[in-house]
Amino acid sequence: MVFEDAKSKLPVFIGRSEIERFFPGVISRGTLANLNSKGRGPKYIKRGRKVFYYRDDILEWLKNGSKSISTEDQA
Repeated sequence: MVFEDAKSKLPVFIGRSEIERFFPGVISRGTLANLNSKGRGPKYIKRGRKVFYYRDDILEWLKNGSKSISTEDQA
């Protein structure tokens, strides 16, 4: 549900340099760059020196990488 709510508020394409503005405290552009270089990040588009992520791809990648934490895990 959180991801569907976010989808309506995000632009279709998000530049790597803007990622922290839309996902503060969730993922940094440096982390994304490192993950992409290892083939583990979300799909991206590169135009010249700029990197962009399609909104649906980054939301899906975040959703698949998220875990639910039970109260037992917190103890």
